Amino acid sequence: MTERAKALPWRGSSVVEFYLSAHPSFPYRMQFISLIKEAHDSFIAGCPRASVIVAGEALLRAIYDKIIRLANEGHEFEIPRRRRANLKIQRGVDTGILFELTDHVSFSEAVKLLADSGLFENDFITILYVIKSLRNDAVHGDFPFLDTKWDPDDPRPAEQRRELLFSQTFEFPEGYRFIPSRVPTLAANSWFTIDLRKYRCGSLKSLAFEEQFAAIQYMLVLDALEKL
Repeated sequence: MTERAKALPWRGSSVVEFYLSAHPSFPYRMQFISLIKEAHDSFIAGCPRASVIVAGEALLRAIYDKIIRLANEGHEFEIPRRRRANLKIQRGVDTGILFELTDHVSFSEAVKLLADSGLFENDFITILYVIKSLRNDAVHGDFPFLDTKWDPDDPRPAEQRRELLFSQTFEFPEGYRFIPSRVPTLAANSWFTIDLRKYRCGSLKSLAFEEQFAAIQYMLVLDALEKL
């Protein structure tokens, strides 16, 4: 088993089965299946940027699905348009529009619709924006600096710090942090942190820099899917 397979030790199809079992009526079903499996396969094959991009695109289809379900429950969404009538998504809207949200609603607009609904906690919306930010980094530029030495338990009590000086066996918990770009729910230059103990994955220490971001992106997408 490769180090990448150890880091994300599940079948790509298992993610598809989990999500579709919870949401069987899914207009973007085939796109989601294709994208989330491609994200996992690309990571395992050593194509981290492709994995980051398609994992983000898979999540976007799930966000569209959530918007449609909320509209069917009676919630109304409206997206301003500069040169044409605002786009309204509500119960009874033309079915054709629901199947063409990829053409009408950007990633940022989709996340903002969920944020403005008031139905989701700020931390969850932040995760969605971070996923979008990493997708954009993979498409258009470089990933941010990744601090691989971050200690999730810092600051530690003074007694424990003294104990660490003399311990031969203590292992720090694995944690990562970075400063994502264009995340409106975070203050400027704020760290976004990953405590690996909270995720069902293996160690990322032996992975290359971009592979670490691909694994983080995939884990964040799985986390978001569970909350959608």
